[in-house]
Amino acid sequence: MIAVREAEKAQFARRARNEAQGTPAMPMPTSLVLRERFSRKVAALRQSLDDASIRTEAAAVLSTLIESVTIYPDEAGGPEAEAVAKVADLLGWAINDDAAPKGRRIEFHGVGCGDRI
Repeated sequence: MIAVREAEKAQFARRARNEAQGTPAMPMPTSLVLRERFSRKVAALRQSLDDASIRTEAAAVLSTLIESVTIYPDEAGGPEAEAVAKVADLLGWAINDDAAPKGRRIEFHGVGCGDRI
């Protein structure tokens, strides 16, 4: 646990130095690259949730991304789920970096739960 925190501390120090020098901490991939990475990671996470041997770990990852879930059982078209997540957390996960503590919220709406995340 301490080693993880020390690694995070070093990463924050590097980011602070880069920001002070005007150097981006990480080049931002294009939106097409981000969309492809995100889609690939969502597919892998979905597959992990189906695997009983790693389901708990996959659920832990999912719980760090989703801030809240509200189920509306009595909607006209059937049950509906609303998941709320921070854009910064989703973006950080997509580029495989720690998500920023500040960020906007985004809501995903879908009828039924089915195979949607």
